[in-house]
Amino acid sequence: MEIRGLLIPVPGDPVLLPSAVLVEVITYRSPTKIEGKPSWLLGMVEWRGVSVPTVSCEGLFGQLDQGAPAGTRIAILSGITAGLPFLALRTRGIPRFVSVKEGDLLASQDAPVLESQNTKTTLSKVYCPVKFSGKPAKILDLEVLGTLLSST
Repeated sequence: MEIRGLLIPVPGDPVLLPSAVLVEVITYRSPTKIEGKPSWLLGMVEWRGVSVPTVSCEGLFGQLDQGAPAGTRIAILSGITAGLPFLALRTRGIPRFVSVKEGDLLASQDAPVLESQNTKTTLSKVYCPVKFSGKPAKILDLEVLGTLLSST
């Protein structure tokens, strides 16, 4: 069995998602900041007349946010949740499509649990560290991320 995946380059380990969630990759533009939000939520970016929340994966993964050097892009993702139809991830290049075959993906160590800064409620894990073709990667739980965004 083989499924199509999407490997998104971010600082540290790349993010692996189903290919069907990618809508478009756009040139980086600075998101409009939102006061009082967690540092991993960079703000909102306008895309096709819609304000889309933009996430820093390194901030989400508990790493120091390195900003947006040359080559930074924004990946627009769809189908997050009913209340959040789109989400933007800041990338360090262009995502690439990959084939994920049985045996290519292995579970790794446990991921940390994030808390909503507004409610201080501990949420389920937002990502799962894995080994994809022998190299570290992270799989985002888009449903949990959508819930996390809705509660901030």
